[in-house]
Amino acid sequence: MAVYPKGYRRELIAKRILEAQGYQVVRSSGSHGPWDLVAYKDGEIRFIQIKSYRPGPASREKMLRGPRGPLDVSREIWVYRKRAGFEAYNHEGRQWIIERL
Repeated sequence: MAVYPKGYRRELIAKRILEAQGYQVVRSSGSHGPWDLVAYKDGEIRFIQIKSYRPGPASREKMLRGPRGPLDVSREIWVYRKRAGFEAYNHEGRQWIIERL
């Protein structure tokens, strides 16, 4: 399968998870920017990059470092785990598992 349809499906899975948690989610379709999803709820903003592979620590740190933006936001990488959900990392060094719906 081509990379785009696979990534698109995984972005939609993540989008549904966030919406089920009460977030409003915007997908940056067609964008080649650093973030695939932007989620908002009660003043909290999350920039999320969806990956199909686990980036190494140095690569992950580089992705989470840039660009900050004008607001205090959570910058996150969600790594897809086949049929299980996502392994998530944020810019503060926190790591957690997100179960699939």
